[in-house]
Amino acid sequence: MPSLKRSSCAVLLEIGETKLLFDSGAGTIHRLLKAGIEIFDIDVVFYSHFHPDHTGELVPFIFATKYPDSNKRNKLLTMVGGIGFINFINRLKSAYHNLLELPENQL
Repeated sequence: MPSLKRSSCAVLLEIGETKLLFDSGAGTIHRLLKAGIEIFDIDVVFYSHFHPDHTGELVPFIFATKYPDSNKRNKLLTMVGGIGFINFINRLKSAYHNLLELPENQL
């Protein structure tokens, strides 16, 4: 349900220096920035399932790493999802073409 007080599904778990993001619904990137976390700080993104309220900022998350001044990622990004995740990603790539292609050293 849209709300000014909260955003869609996302949970950040920090274990030492490792940052794990579970889901990335709409508003996630904004909320991370408010907490002082940039997308480049995230080590692993897990997707519980592929409904839009859990994946709404997957495309902006990946796309933002492609900006010329976004070479801040100095570690690999790992993305994990359940059955069908590769198919989901491939369908997004089909829709967005090279906008979702990342260099091998980033994903």
